[in-house]
Amino acid sequence: MATVKFTYGEEDPIEVRAPLFPFTVETRKLVAVDFSAGGTLDITKLGSDVEVRVYAFDNIPDSQRNALKSFFEDTIDGPMTEFTFTDSDETEYTVRWMDPTFDWIQTAHNRHRGDVALYVVPS
Repeated sequence: MATVKFTYGEEDPIEVRAPLFPFTVETRKLVAVDFSAGGTLDITKLGSDVEVRVYAFDNIPDSQRNALKSFFEDTIDGPMTEFTFTDSDETEYTVRWMDPTFDWIQTAHNRHRGDVALYVVPS
């Protein structure tokens, strides 16, 4: 079974069943943000349009979904951090996770579906 990998630094990669093919491309705005001392999100200005790859995952087991959710919430802190995404043909990309929340749904016992929107950071 083909997989993709999500890796931050020297940590072990999170391996997930490969997404449905192909990914879709959306145009989104990069937004300059900051957090106040009280944790309030401040949007300082709208940025330029960027292309974002949206990968649709389906039929993902609990263990992979939970590991990916932990990676999103605890390791990379949502869209704040660049990390390495390795696609199913072993090509590595430096990316940012563009969605502010992890909103996957359970479709059956031990099965989940959700999208991951990644901005490929120019090298």
